[in-house]
Amino acid sequence: MQCSSHHPAPFTTFNTTLTTTCSTRRPGCCSLDSDKERGRGDNAVWATDGSGGVGLTSAHAPDIINIKYAYDLVLNTTASNAQVFEHVGRPAVAPVVQGVSGTVFAYGVTSSGKTHTMMGTPADPGVVPRAIAVLFEMISHTPDRVFTVTCSMMEIYCEMLNDLLDPSKLNLDVQVWLARARM
Repeated sequence: MQCSSHHPAPFTTFNTTLTTTCSTRRPGCCSLDSDKERGRGDNAVWATDGSGGVGLTSAHAPDIINIKYAYDLVLNTTASNAQVFEHVGRPAVAPVVQGVSGTVFAYGVTSSGKTHTMMGTPADPGVVPRAIAVLFEMISHTPDRVFTVTCSMMEIYCEMLNDLLDPSKLNLDVQVWLARARM
């Protein structure tokens, strides 16, 4: 989509990479949030330390966490999609109007909540609809620039790359452009 104005500013390319690592867990996954899990007598095996650490714990010593992974941020099972967006999505969207590419990458096992976090529901929109709304709001407040917005949504599943915006493009080849790569 192209937004135009009468006095466009010159296009500037930035060579900037924004990286934030964040771990989220959907309600009922890897926790004791579901009645079914509690009814079976399941115990949580993963816990967070409140400062970005995630690790193993046990029913015998639930306050002791053997930290295995460190993240910039860990959101627990009660985090809403709005909270995820504010911590992860908005920081990726804000620099886009300055010419920096923004990426939000969801990774996790099957049924871990990736689609819910990225797409959401009508009552609790996910990162993608919130990012689109904020991006176009920011563009509307920048009348002196011309914007060309492109978007892609890709899925990597079982080592296959699929274009989620064009269902006819499945099992795509990954291409590396060495002329553009930086080592």
